[in-house]
Amino acid sequence: MTYQKEELDWLWLASIEGIGPKRFYELTKFFGNPTEVRNASLYEITRSNILNHKVIEAYSNARNEIYMENLLGELQQKEIDVVTAIHPDYPVNLTTIFDPPPVLYVKGNLKSCTDKYIAIVGSRQCTRYGQEIAEKLGYELPSQGITVVSGLARGIDTHAHIGCLRAGGKTIAVLGCGVDITYPPENQKIYHQILETGILMSEYRPGTKPLPQHFPARNRIISGIASGVVVVEAGEKSGAMITVDYALEQGREVFAVPGNILSKYSIGTHQLMKEGAKIVTKVSDIIEEFGWHSVLLNNPLKVNTENNRQLDIYENMIMELLEPGSLDYNSILNKTGLSAQYLNSVLTILEIQGIIKQLPGKIFSK
Repeated sequence: MTYQKEELDWLWLASIEGIGPKRFYELTKFFGNPTEVRNASLYEITRSNILNHKVIEAYSNARNEIYMENLLGELQQKEIDVVTAIHPDYPVNLTTIFDPPPVLYVKGNLKSCTDKYIAIVGSRQCTRYGQEIAEKLGYELPSQGITVVSGLARGIDTHAHIGCLRAGGKTIAVLGCGVDITYPPENQKIYHQILETGILMSEYRPGTKPLPQHFPARNRIISGIASGVVVVEAGEKSGAMITVDYALEQGREVFAVPGNILSKYSIGTHQLMKEGAKIVTKVSDIIEEFGWHSVLLNNPLKVNTENNRQLDIYENMIMELLEPGSLDYNSILNKTGLSAQYLNSVLTILEIQGIIKQLPGKIFSK
C-alpha cells in the first residue's frame, strides 16, 4: 500500500509507544497537525506538558529515519495495511466517536465490506443456547447486506464470527492486540478463516501483546463502527456491558436477546431490556429499527440443526478417523500429526456445529 506524506506522519505519531489516541489529539491540537508534531523540537515537545519523560524519550528515538523504515518494512512483510483517520477507507461511523483511533492496522480489504454494520457481543463464558443464537445471528445478518462486527474473544464473539463465515458473509474482528497475533490461541483456525474473506483490525501496532487494558478500549471501536450492538448473553459484570456503555455514549442502538431467566449469563441482557434495550427474537427486529430493507420478515431465531458446510482437509481427516467409532484425544493428536493448539481449534468448531460430540474422558465421536 502506498501512503501519502501526511498519512505517514499520522502513522509515525500514532505508532510511538505511549502515545495513545488521547495524547495524539492533544499533540495535534497543540501543534496543528502530526507533521508539525514530527518537526517540533524536543524543547517544544517538553514545553507542551503533554508527554512525560518516558514518552518524550520514545518520541526522540522515533525521529530516527530507521524507525519508520523498520515499521514500514514490518508492515509490508506481514501484509498489514494502515488506514488513517483522514483516509477515504476509514469507517465513517468511527469518525463520530470520542477519541477515534488515529490509525487502524488492517489485514483484509475494508472496501469489500457493506455499508451496514451490526456488532454482536456477549460473555466469554456462555451457554450452548447463547452460542447457537450468536451463530444464528451471524449467519442471517449477511443475507441482509450487513457486515458482522465482533472481537474474536472466546464465547459469543467467536460464535458470531463462525456463523458469518458459514454464511460466506463479511465479518470484522477488532483485536485487543496486534493484527499479527492470534488471540485467544485456540481461535487460530477462525483467525485464518477471517483473514481469507473478512477483516482483522486493531489500533495497536504489530507485535503488541493482548494486555488486559487493551480490551476495554478495543470495545469502543466495536461499538463505534456499528450502527447497533446486539448483546446475546451477558452476566451482571460481563465485559460486554463495557461495549454497551460505549454504544450508549456514541448514540448507537442497543439490542438484547432474551435468555433463560434462571441463568446467570442472562442477568445483564435482561437488565438491559428493563432499561429500554430493544428485544431481538428475529433478525428483522434489527433490520426494521434502522429502516433497512429486509427479505426476512418473520424468521424466529431457532437453532438450525442442518449443517451443509463443506469440511476442509483437516476436518475431513478427523471425520475419517472417527468413521469406525469414537476415539480419544491423544489418539487423534497422534494420528493427525497436528499441533495440540490447532487440533483444539478444529475439534471446537466441529463440536460447536454439532458435527462431532465430546464424551467423558475427552473422547470424541461423530
